Amino acid sequence: MAFGFFDVFIVIAVMLTLIIPGFVLRKLNFVDKSAIRPLVMVLLYVCMPFLTIKSFVLSEAEPSGELAVNMLIMFGFAFAVHIFAFLFLKPVFRSKDKLKNGALTLCSVFSNAGFIGIPFVKLLTGDDTAVIYAAVFSCAFNMLIWTLGVYIITGDVKMMSPLKGILNPAVIVLVIALPMFFIPQANIFVMPRLTMLGTAVQYLGDATLPISMLIVGIRMADIPLKSLFINWRLYVAAAAKLLFEPLMTFLLLLPFLLTGALNGIDPGRHIVIVLVILAAMPPAASCIAMAERFERDVDTAVKGYLLATLLSIITLPAVLTLLTKLIEIIP
Repeated sequence: MAFGFFDVFIVIAVMLTLIIPGFVLRKLNFVDKSAIRPLVMVLLYVCMPFLTIKSFVLSEAEPSGELAVNMLIMFGFAFAVHIFAFLFLKPVFRSKDKLKNGALTLCSVFSNAGFIGIPFVKLLTGDDTAVIYAAVFSCAFNMLIWTLGVYIITGDVKMMSPLKGILNPAVIVLVIALPMFFIPQANIFVMPRLTMLGTAVQYLGDATLPISMLIVGIRMADIPLKSLFINWRLYVAAAAKLLFEPLMTFLLLLPFLLTGALNGIDPGRHIVIVLVILAAMPPAASCIAMAERFERDVDTAVKGYLLATLLSIITLPAVLTLLTKLIEIIP
């Protein structure tokens, strides 16, 4: 499943054009900055949960024991990718400003796996199994952002919230969606008299991408664009997220590819492809939310998020074209 440069470029370019309406509306003062919070709430508690439900209950992928094992493998690799990225990148940001260090490290470690990642995987691969793996990665992400992520942004282990790592919308929805996926008789959304519920789920899930991009556009309108391009530390964070992390993920998976350890259970190498795609995503919007929640360096988090998101239109096509071709040629 290798991708051409132009194919990836078109997908990411189309996605990033969705930033424009929010940017224009904010610049014209048709939308107030205070609109961001309710939009984020809709995104977190409505769109994202329904996107996860849609990924499973409306999927054309065949439920099987093999797929269940692969999902567990994906979950384990997702944890490993984040832990390794943190261990490698934490020493990179060691200035005297600890608040800035935390924001930059957070933007370097955590990918936008949910808001952008799942729709991107769907648009690029068109494969429902790949989308399921992306949803599992997103679940691991949500568990880690409330534990490892909180530690990164605060520097205080006591601030970590294992309970929120388990009891968050992404994990709760996954627990609800999995039985409906693996036990088709329990899937109420495809029952003849309730198919309109499935349509509603699809509409709400599909709203994740445009709403997340609208929020990016509104935020961008309030940031002097010049300030995004003059701070070299923002470029370091962007390079760490967009270039180093996907390469690190590929190298982490390389022994499994060379030994054929995954070939028997994942012949299409969907797990590897999805991991590399999501590792190459720009920073998570949750990085900004965490900085705001714990009253840390929100300005740096916003700038790091925006710069890397803009640069991803160049890096994603190059990185994914190269790495997926390498994955394809490994026996």
